[in-house]
Amino acid sequence: MRTERFNNLYHGTDEESKKLILANGFTPSTSADLWCGPGGYFYDIKAKACWYGSNKCNDIYRQTMQKLKPAVIKAHVDNINAEHIFDLRDPKTLEEFESSVSAFLDNAVDKMAVNEYTHS
Repeated sequence: MRTERFNNLYHGTDEESKKLILANGFTPSTSADLWCGPGGYFYDIKAKACWYGSNKCNDIYRQTMQKLKPAVIKAHVDNINAEHIFDLRDPKTLEEFESSVSAFLDNAVDKMAVNEYTHS
């Protein structure tokens, strides 16, 4: 098994989740609702993690009316299985991702056209 190591990555979250992560370590999300599916998400640019943390707090507020402060955790990721990495900085991975998104959007547009036609 080939492993990888990443230094100076940033994880955007909320203050409550940050406390849990610092106390217990990262637990990858199992939610299929995340934009690339289950897993843990890290950015190489701190501002992107800040953006994500703010969006997460806004979503929580809209759903629960609970106000949380955004937070960012700086992380060093060691010995992660290379097969479990989805790194959009890698040109091959980015190309595969763009191809998948294009296929998804083409399918969604086709379904929308059928729905518009049948419901008019």
